[in-house]
Amino acid sequence: MDLDPERDLFENALAHIGFGLNEQNAFIQASSCINAAMMGLLSSEQISRICKRLATRAVDPIPLPAMQEQLLLALHFWVAKHQ
Repeated sequence: MDLDPERDLFENALAHIGFGLNEQNAFIQASSCINAAMMGLLSSEQISRICKRLATRAVDPIPLPAMQEQLLLALHFWVAKHQ
């Protein structure tokens, strides 16, 4: 766990929708989101592009199943709606 409780909550939310540690770290690095509130600032299209970028990167690609991407978009929708 990090010293930042907001980041811990965000990582737990990603884990809840099926993101393993590698996927969590890759998404956080690619999106620069370190908490759920920051994720709410992105558009749905940006999140989909990040997922595609993760799947097609040259080193250690991380393909996300369609359902996992949909769960990520649902998390984004929930965060954006409740901010």
